[in-house]
Amino acid sequence: MLLIVYLGVVLYFLFLYQGGYFSHVNRLEDDVQHFINLIPFKTITFYISHAWEAKGRHNTDRELLLNIFGNILLFFPFGVLVPLVFRKLQKARHLLALALGFSFLLEFAQILFNVGNFDIDDIILNTLGALLGVKGLQTFTGKIPLARNQLKK
Repeated sequence: MLLIVYLGVVLYFLFLYQGGYFSHVNRLEDDVQHFINLIPFKTITFYISHAWEAKGRHNTDRELLLNIFGNILLFFPFGVLVPLVFRKLQKARHLLALALGFSFLLEFAQILFNVGNFDIDDIILNTLGALLGVKGLQTFTGKIPLARNQLKK
């Protein structure tokens, strides 16, 4: 149930929430990017260098937080919840394949429905978030016998 709620929240913020994520992030990207970025680390480098040059002006700290850390945090619960619901996805490599595919699907849907940009960096950051989530889950459950036994069932 919690996984369904999480997925609903993700879809809401990516596609329905007006004045949210895209209104802040795309404003800064419009100067250097069009609708599709297939160059890995281009957007990440842009945000970090722009934030460094601007030193807190023009909401660049917020842009950096929303784009880089927002994408990581968005998929952190994915890395925790999916292995709890689907036992076969408890291995990091299986979960990463699913996270990569789901993230790609979301990026593609943003272009298809004209609500955002397709950015390979978002896929990288989302997948990193899922990896951190599953590794955190594995670390946490490894230290708590009840949780570890629950995962194995």
